Amino acid sequence: MHSSAMNTHAGVSIITATNRPQFMHALFENYNRQTYKNKELIVILNKDTAALHNYFQSARHIPNTRIYQVPEHLSLGSCLNYGASLANYPLIAKFDDDDYYASHYLTESVQAMQRTNADIVGKRAHYMYLHGSKTLLLRYYNKENCYAPLVQGATLLIRRSVLNKVRFPNRNNGECVAFCTACRAKGFKIYSGSRFNFLAHRRTNSSDHTWIVSDRRLRQGKVKVVKAEDILKHVIRTLW
Repeated sequence: MHSSAMNTHAGVSIITATNRPQFMHALFENYNRQTYKNKELIVILNKDTAALHNYFQSARHIPNTRIYQVPEHLSLGSCLNYGASLANYPLIAKFDDDDYYASHYLTESVQAMQRTNADIVGKRAHYMYLHGSKTLLLRYYNKENCYAPLVQGATLLIRRSVLNKVRFPNRNNGECVAFCTACRAKGFKIYSGSRFNFLAHRRTNSSDHTWIVSDRRLRQGKVKVVKAEDILKHVIRTLW
């Protein structure tokens, strides 16, 4: 779906749409942690009462960071489309504000895209920590390092050429699943990378999440419970 191989050091525009100021510092820490050099962060703040100056203050020493505030009636899908329209680079990554992205996460995703020539890269197999029961899950363990119909929305890495043809739907829930479905219908290839270097967090109060789902449902299907004292030791892998 694209004409040429991607440069190893292609720039990545990281888009985070957020309405939760309590995760502001985690958002910036995830970006700062990335060892991938050629990157920028675009924050779309869609909460009317959020103090924009707090974001500017926290980001003042973080290079290549831009922050925009939009009306909170805009859907998550609309915020992502707006963020992508502001991107300077040929690759667009979606980061969530409340998950953990290890230092080599972005490098691994770009390398997977280069290796497979896929149009979209992400993680279907992934670790998730349930804070209520203090349980570490490995979800979709059979969907690792393979082409897949969809990947986790928080792990999307997308070629800009894809977003020129397919946009996120105007909705707050299921926008990433619908986006992946529309991309496949257009013939774009989606690749699921390794399980490593990303950790999804599920807090006790599920209503605080964009995706409201019970812990019981999260344990169903292709899921393994991982016994771990050091959670990040299971999640993080160094690239060679």
